[in-house]
Amino acid sequence: KAFFMSYCGAPSAQPERPSVGPERPFQLAPRQERTLPNGLRVIVTRQTAVPKVSVLLSVLSGYSSDPADQTGLAAMTADLIQEGTKTKNSRQIRRDAFGMGGSITAAASQDFTTVSARGLAEFAPRLIDLVADVAMNPTLPADEIAILKQQRLQGVMQQKASPQFLANREFRK
Repeated sequence: KAFFMSYCGAPSAQPERPSVGPERPFQLAPRQERTLPNGLRVIVTRQTAVPKVSVLLSVLSGYSSDPADQTGLAAMTADLIQEGTKTKNSRQIRRDAFGMGGSITAAASQDFTTVSARGLAEFAPRLIDLVADVAMNPTLPADEIAILKQQRLQGVMQQKASPQFLANREFRK
């Protein structure tokens, strides 16, 4: 009862919810697809409401591609490729993305690894170049590998101490 009382002690009135408005038509912008000479398939759609761009590079290799004795390799690789390229360290990569009004990330999922950048549309060519640099020229710095390994081990230790994690693991068996 106290949860619904106002600070002066009187019950607070429930505001009336507004009614649902009429449906507004929504149509995705037409998409253009091309396959580059190197086999890379490019799909582009244009939304003009907001002057931002999202660049995603997806590679058909995720957790399911991890060797049995190297579980977590895809996730660790996704984290590592953001830590430096042949021409930029991790700070420069993030500063470049931030300077274009955006960010850059990489992540692995069950079947894919994705490098994505978001930023102001006027910087689209530079964001594409940044994604390409991160994906094609990672240096995989040894000191960053050591840090990420330690972080992963700590994460595993935390999971093993979690009753929910242990119950889920047993349930999946």
